Amino acid sequence: MTGQVLHGWWLTFLLKGPGESEGTEPDPDPDTNLMLRFTQGDQQAFDILFNKYTRTIINYAFKFVGDLGAAEDLAQEIFLKVYSGKNTYRAEAKFKTWLYKIATNACISELRKPRYRQTLQSIDAPVHRSESGESARRLEIADTEQNHPLKQLELKEMRKALKAAVDGLPENQRLAFILTKYQTLSYQEVAVVLNSSEPAVKSLIHRAKETLIAKLKPTSLNR
Repeated sequence: MTGQVLHGWWLTFLLKGPGESEGTEPDPDPDTNLMLRFTQGDQQAFDILFNKYTRTIINYAFKFVGDLGAAEDLAQEIFLKVYSGKNTYRAEAKFKTWLYKIATNACISELRKPRYRQTLQSIDAPVHRSESGESARRLEIADTEQNHPLKQLELKEMRKALKAAVDGLPENQRLAFILTKYQTLSYQEVAVVLNSSEPAVKSLIHRAKETLIAKLKPTSLNR
């Protein structure tokens, strides 16, 4: 595969990822209703939310800590916070947004512990699609290139290059990029998670894209 083909894929991935649609009315959020039911004492509603999102949150936590066992422990801690904090939930926030805010804060706090380096782990690790239909997307080549005779070394270099580029972003740019590109949150949702505004999130992602595109140009992939 030539550097030009690789670069075309990078551009497609960086510029056309999920989580960036605007101008559409949000669908009714059944998870908000489930959370409201839980705040009123419906334990089954919490169980449904836990089963629906636990795999997604484990995958998200794994991107921070890079260890499956630690990610599972973090996910348990996150859902304990959801459970114990049920009386602080307000229906103005979608459940998914509220959950990611709790998860992001928990993961950042975990990374401040001495045993972790201040870096996100690989974003190309295997992930699973949750029952909610979300996925922390695994790196895949575009449909038009799936039949290209890629070598394992080339795939490894692609993933290594993207990991290094994303890991090198400033923290807020990195979080905004991962939340939109891999966790498929909207700008509005990311703004809530990061305690920011939509224009600020758009600016973070724009700067992240500029940096990543510059780092992933063909010359850097063919070294």
